Amino acid sequence: KIQTGSNIVNILFHSDSTGENLGWKLTYTSTGSECSPLAAPLNGHLEPLQSNYIFKDHITLTCDPGYSLRQGDKEFEHYQIECQRDGKWSSDVPLCKMVDCG
Repeated sequence: KIQTGSNIVNILFHSDSTGENLGWKLTYTSTGSECSPLAAPLNGHLEPLQSNYIFKDHITLTCDPGYSLRQGDKEFEHYQIECQRDGKWSSDVPLCKMVDCG
């Protein structure tokens, strides 16, 4: 087993000339950068709830009834953020603020 924290691996393989010379196979797996865990906003939820999130994972945030997601002066019914290649989320988690019906 070979493990590396890099995106580049060089493998130099030498063999003698015995055997059937049919070559060899290499299989590998990789995982993307891991993003830090997120907490749901107060009066809100995030889905899917996972123990860890890696590159390209998405989280959808929603608020409880009577609340709406707000980030700055913008309001959202739901909001999606993505775990990026560098291990950072694409955006901060917005707040769930009480809806003003007046």
